[in-house]
Amino acid sequence: SNKREPGSITIHKRPLGLEDQAKFIAEELVPQIIKRLPNGDPSDVAVLYRDYTTGSAIAKEVQRCGWDFVRLDRGNPL
Repeated sequence: SNKREPGSITIHKRPLGLEDQAKFIAEELVPQIIKRLPNGDPSDVAVLYRDYTTGSAIAKEVQRCGWDFVRLDRGNPL
């Protein structure tokens, strides 16, 4: 965060596989986090992932949900 507020890292176990994890992130987790933020700014949310394959699954679900995002790996469209 660029603010002087503490951030947090939370681990969510999703045993049904990568697609389930990506769907959970896009449909549930990010919207819940944004609701808790003082200004509801999605740019204050970061999702860390292990590799390109995981990032691709998350990007697919995030795009499907209509979220704007920046991807900082080799899958980055910039």
